Amino acid sequence: MKRFICIITGIMLIAPWPLMAGDNDSKDKAVLDRYEIEEFYRAEVIKNSPWIDRAEVLVENIRLPLNLSISRSAKDSMQAKFSPHEDFMGLTIMSLAYNVGRTKKTVHINGRVRVFASIPVAKSGIRRGMIISEKDLQSKRIDISTYPLVVMDIKSCIGMRVKTNLRPNRPIYKTNIERPPAVNRGEIVFIEARSDNLVVRDKGIALRDGYLTEKIPVKNAASGKQVIGTIIAHSTVEVKF
Repeated sequence: MKRFICIITGIMLIAPWPLMAGDNDSKDKAVLDRYEIEEFYRAEVIKNSPWIDRAEVLVENIRLPLNLSISRSAKDSMQAKFSPHEDFMGLTIMSLAYNVGRTKKTVHINGRVRVFASIPVAKSGIRRGMIISEKDLQSKRIDISTYPLVVMDIKSCIGMRVKTNLRPNRPIYKTNIERPPAVNRGEIVFIEARSDNLVVRDKGIALRDGYLTEKIPVKNAASGKQVIGTIIAHSTVEVKF
């Protein structure tokens, strides 16, 4: 019986398994787990996102280096940096810097950022050259991270001229619309010829589109002569002589 008790006692002294389990727990707590690092990335993306006040931002598919290990003592030294050109849509890369003793280490973490916003879309097709009115549009919730350079609000579309045919229920890109010119090609315009104390007004035909203060070619409707004039008002071109 004494021999049996001695054997049990010896085994407990040689293999102190409860202590080993406690060591593992303390070791696990000595470093940040991957979830905590992912949450740091997610928080930094949302904090820096220019979309957070205008849309719903969703961060997913976060990828960390496989061998990344950051001690809890280094947590306060963690700093996030993004490219100054980062638009925080789609693939978004963050440089994570942290201290290891007196050494600063940097790793790169990336994830997919989706941005959901209610943006204007055409109710039905809008043909090229048409001027957009409010009745032509409706709002639709779309992941704009897959549609860069879309127009974000309806007011920005109203009164604009369509450059390319717009399909129904599709986002409107900034390149799809333009500010209507003050003078349209083929439009009848007034030609004002000015000298010191004389103004002669005649009708002409604009040979191309133009905006205020822009010079365009105009053909005199009566004589057929072509002149170059400056647009000074809607459908009015000034020619100096």
